[in-house]
Amino acid sequence: MIKYSAILVLLTVPSIILGQHVPVVEDTISGITVGKSTLHDVAREFGKSLIVDPKEKRHAVRWEGQCELFFDFEKGGPIEEDNHVMNIQLLNLGGGTQPGSPCSKIATGHGLRLTDSPDALQRLYGEPSSVFGRQQLTVARYENSGVCQKKALRAFQLKNMFVEWQTDSKVLQNVSVSVEKGDCNELRSPN
Repeated sequence: MIKYSAILVLLTVPSIILGQHVPVVEDTISGITVGKSTLHDVAREFGKSLIVDPKEKRHAVRWEGQCELFFDFEKGGPIEEDNHVMNIQLLNLGGGTQPGSPCSKIATGHGLRLTDSPDALQRLYGEPSSVFGRQQLTVARYENSGVCQKKALRAFQLKNMFVEWQTDSKVLQNVSVSVEKGDCNELRSPN
């Protein structure tokens, strides 16, 4: 019984005590989850609105002048209905999101919308892994490579979330989530 109690205590100790802090990393936008949802799921969710963008060569849903939602799938052959979504990108376009439009309703799994301010990031996700500037944008990156420091798993899914906003106006411009197979041995720094 004591062995099982010790295991339970170890499982309930917050990750910040056990090692490096791992921020919450989003993996869902508009009900589609990277690494789990498939092309079939995306087609079922968006129906005839889902297109293959001729310029980008990516699956997309567009609300002209307001926002675009792009989906990238597993590589390694033709895209089929059971291919998993590996990247989702929600872009704010020139005119921005209008109240009551479909774009104003699209949210991440934790509730972040293009109509939110960057202040919502701290409340929803905690501190980002890094923040940097690019042109007139500020970019917050959340990633989970710290998971390897605490788990005995050799392979896991490396998740990333990037949120970009205009530095001056604080208007969100881009929310993207992605997943890829990770190998803890490749992420650990040499001793």
